[in-house]
Amino acid sequence: MNDNKYEACPCGSGKKFKFCCYEKRETLRGVSDAGLTRRAAEFPVDKCFISQGWKERGLAQVLVARQLPDGTSLIASYLVDVFCLGIKNAFVARLKPDEMRPFLNSCPDAMQEISYEDARSVIMGAVEFAMRFGLPPHESWVTSRAIVESDRPFGRKFDFGKDGKPFYIEGPHDDTRRIMKQLAPLLKEGSAHYLCVDDSFPDDIAEDQDDEILFEEWCGEISCLLEDVEFEDAKEAIEDFLQDYPERWEPLYFKATCLMLEGNDAQAIPFFDRAIAIQPSPEAYFNLANAHRSLLHIEEWIACLKKVIEFDGDTGDIGESAKADVDDFASTIQRNDGLSLDRYFEVGKMFERAFEDLTSGRFGDAVCGFSDVVKILPRHVQSYGNLGLAYAALGDRRRALECLEEAISIDPAYQPAIDNRRILMDQPFADRPLVGAMRQIDFYGDRARERSRQRPAPLRVVCR
Repeated sequence: MNDNKYEACPCGSGKKFKFCCYEKRETLRGVSDAGLTRRAAEFPVDKCFISQGWKERGLAQVLVARQLPDGTSLIASYLVDVFCLGIKNAFVARLKPDEMRPFLNSCPDAMQEISYEDARSVIMGAVEFAMRFGLPPHESWVTSRAIVESDRPFGRKFDFGKDGKPFYIEGPHDDTRRIMKQLAPLLKEGSAHYLCVDDSFPDDIAEDQDDEILFEEWCGEISCLLEDVEFEDAKEAIEDFLQDYPERWEPLYFKATCLMLEGNDAQAIPFFDRAIAIQPSPEAYFNLANAHRSLLHIEEWIACLKKVIEFDGDTGDIGESAKADVDDFASTIQRNDGLSLDRYFEVGKMFERAFEDLTSGRFGDAVCGFSDVVKILPRHVQSYGNLGLAYAALGDRRRALECLEEAISIDPAYQPAIDNRRILMDQPFADRPLVGAMRQIDFYGDRARERSRQRPAPLRVVCR
């Protein structure tokens, strides 16, 4: 191919298209829009827009466009209530170059260009503000958030609310009763305001508000029982709580927390998941994170901690603790392995595929997989240990012993490799040593167990 045919790649790298985005364009063939959205951060931001007068109106339409290698654009549109609710709706679309201008013209308000970081500040700041009052973003946020890299910190440039207070303006598609119930305590003390078509809402929710007071008192009682380690009384109260409020997330949260405090982490996880499905909260994600940590589910632990930071910010009481845990783990991985967290988990997945091959009897594939891991992590004890097992299953006793001895040379106290080496040495005449008694070694578990022996770390549990 003639290089002169290719101009600078539109991604801004300065490379010619052939050497930059051409191959990526080919790899995107057949990828769904949902798949592209999940990978949005790989593609450069083109332009961002926001509706004019949004600060005064309290409602902003924010558009973020990312350029794809094939010349189309991935567009995310967010309807943002900056006075109260945060994300009211969002959608993602893929547009051809000649469709961009008609799309902008179809917006109800005139649009003006805005920087990407300012767009993120409006969107993420509004989400953070609404979450302070228990108002989660619209469900469409889950599938659109990758466009604005919601897991990355943002600059807090703008103010939200009306004079710093939530000001709810009823919309045609709002669940007004739910929102007003959530804001009721703030409305009563004058810390929030509202504008609804039906002015009788405060009277209508008076009875609900009384019930909410009783509900909060019940929550407080259960929290005290858990903090005082009165688990039997707490469990009895929680069961009554679940029966009376089956639709609320708090009873499920308390049941999960009680199970966790009793040491039943595996049983607690489904209840945390159910509570979060009803309403995500930093408390539930934080306790769920620590339940996964206790069970050595390392990737799930970190993922939940990141959700805590997303909902509580990195300066909130729970968010700050979650960020410290993530940063500490990331620095440990960088110091020990020279890898970022993302790369570490990628290597973990490589290990898991090899481990599945090993347990499924595909020993040749397992050798290839574990060998790929040690190319990246030359001192990865677990991979050498499992290579020993795979080679033993293939009847290659010499290589099996070499791998186990390599594992022991890296960590002389590594018991699984020591035990497996002894089993092989006790079978000197076997053409294919029996592997049934040899222990398989997992990527996260053994390392985490070893760390827990070296430096016990108490878990903080949030009662609410």
